[in-house]
Amino acid sequence: MAPRPPGRARLAGEPDAPLVARWFGEYTREVGEPAGGDLLEVARRRIEERQITFWESRDLRRPRSGFTAGDLEG
Repeated sequence: MAPRPPGRARLAGEPDAPLVARWFGEYTREVGEPAGGDLLEVARRRIEERQITFWESRDLRRPRSGFTAGDLEG
């Protein structure tokens, strides 16, 4: 088993919504899929539903995130 990376998980909060929306947009552009809707609203809803988690570490320059399965349309 690989060692656990340094840091801790935290649920995203409302202040994270613009960053999450930007990441959603970057992802959809990279894979060539339409975003389908207001990504800021999608990010806010996912955050409200506790579906976005950040991994924070002093060793990382910016937080990493993960979200549950599903499309970005909601």
